[in-house]
Amino acid sequence: QSILDVDGNVTIDGGPQANGGPAIFIDTEFPIEIEKQNNTIRRMGFFGGGSIQLKESGNIFEDNTWGLSQDGNSIMFADPVGNADNLAGAQGVNVTRDGNNATIRNNVLSGASTRAIEVNSMASGAQILNNFIGTRRDGTVPARPPAVECQASGPFNVPPDPQDWYGGWGISLAGTGAVIEGNTLAGMQNLRSTNDTPPIAIEIFGASHTVQMNIVGEDSANSPAGPCGQGIKFSGDSHQIVDNMMVRERA
Repeated sequence: QSILDVDGNVTIDGGPQANGGPAIFIDTEFPIEIEKQNNTIRRMGFFGGGSIQLKESGNIFEDNTWGLSQDGNSIMFADPVGNADNLAGAQGVNVTRDGNNATIRNNVLSGASTRAIEVNSMASGAQILNNFIGTRRDGTVPARPPAVECQASGPFNVPPDPQDWYGGWGISLAGTGAVIEGNTLAGMQNLRSTNDTPPIAIEIFGASHTVQMNIVGEDSANSPAGPCGQGIKFSGDSHQIVDNMMVRERA
């Protein structure tokens, strides 16, 4: 499924929110590919395993949910029986090499088994602002028994533990000159074996990024819901990482 208009400049708007969430949901296992410039996807709900691919410059993805049920309180696993490790989908929003100046803001993205948001190493100028990642629609994470939280589940084909919350992975940012600001990343957990890397909240590569005023490991109700892996992991050159709050990260 693609936006293929010759000139781009297409807006898909789900309209007024119903009960605080999207009124229109798309259930698809296939990627939704935005292949022209300056398009906007707004106030929509996505589940079923498909990702959002921003392939050209100036695209906006805002006020959407990805990976959540229609009431916003649970994660919609793509295939909970046959492929439980996929959780809600392999990836939420992917900015590809030509997706310069993408804006991803005010979304709720939960249950990604690789990254909720990933920016390619060739892309520049991404703006990742005020998203909830790994939470319910209201920014909260349900309480989990301490014995369950962040525990490795064993083989990938085991079903998810109903007592746990599988918020998935966080943000992976490469390229140059991007801003990650005002995001809340909490409840990040996945299905994995004991020796696998647990989900990281924010991974930074590339150069000249600004990472500021993000909250890692605490939900909107000020409850600790730490990432099961590292809080912020970075490499590269000339980054500014300032005024972030990290609560109870595991590494």
